[in-house]
Amino acid sequence: MSDYSIGEAAEILGVTTRTLRHWDQVELLSPLWRSTHGDYRIYTDRDLEKGFQILIYREVGMPLKEIKAILNKPESRYQSLSAQRRTLQKKITALHRMVRAVDDLLKEDYTLSKDSLQEVFGPDWEGWQHEAENRWGETKEWAQSQESLSHMSKDDLESAQAEHERFCAALKNAFGKEVLAGSPEARELIDLHATTIQRWYDVDLEKQVLLSRLYVHDERFHSTYGRRELVEYFQRLVAEEARLRGCDPENATWES
Repeated sequence: MSDYSIGEAAEILGVTTRTLRHWDQVELLSPLWRSTHGDYRIYTDRDLEKGFQILIYREVGMPLKEIKAILNKPESRYQSLSAQRRTLQKKITALHRMVRAVDDLLKEDYTLSKDSLQEVFGPDWEGWQHEAENRWGETKEWAQSQESLSHMSKDDLESAQAEHERFCAALKNAFGKEVLAGSPEARELIDLHATTIQRWYDVDLEKQVLLSRLYVHDERFHSTYGRRELVEYFQRLVAEEARLRGCDPENATWES
C-alpha cells in the first residue's frame, strides 16, 4: 500500500488541495493520518479509491451530503442514484426547452419587422410587395426573393439598399459621360446591375433585358433609378449588350 501527501493525492484525483481539505472537514474523505500540529496529511490507495467514487457521484450533480450518505450506507445507493437520475432528467427537459426558446429568438432576429422594411425601402414598400406577389407570386424568382428576405437582418437590407444606390450613381455617371453601348464601361454597369438583382434571385442577360424594359414602362421605376432618361439609357445599353452576346432583345424570354 502506497502513501501519498495531500499534494500528490490532489494531483492524482485532479482536484485541489483545498477541495481535499474541505472533504476532510465535512468528513467525506478523511486521510489515514493527519498531523496533530500543522496541516500534514497522508492518503492511501484506499483513500484515493474512495476519492474517485466521490468524483463520479459529484459528476452526476449529486450534493456532497448525499454522497456521504451513500458512502456510509451503500445499500441506499440505488435509491439515491434513481432520485438523482430523475433530477437530471428534469434538468435535461428544462435545457431542451431553453434551447428551443433560444432558437425562437434567433428566428425573431431574422424576421424583419414591417417598420424596418419601410424604413429601408420607404413607406410604399408594403403596396409594392403586395403587387409584386400578385404579379409574380407563382414564379421561382419570387420564391427565391422571399427566401433571401427571410434570412436578412436590417443591416443586410441597408447593405442591399446601399448597393442599389451605388448602381444608380454609376448609371447617372455613365449617362453624364455618354458611355457608349457595347463598351467595357457599359458592360461593367450591366454587371453591377446584375449584382444588385442577384442578391434576391438568379438573373441572366435576357432577364435584364426584360427588367430594363419594365423600368421604362412602369413610371414608378423612373424615380427609383433617377429619372426616365436614365432608365431609357440603361435599356439601350442592355439591349446592345444582348445583341453583342447573340441574344435578340426583341425576343428575350424570362425562363425560370
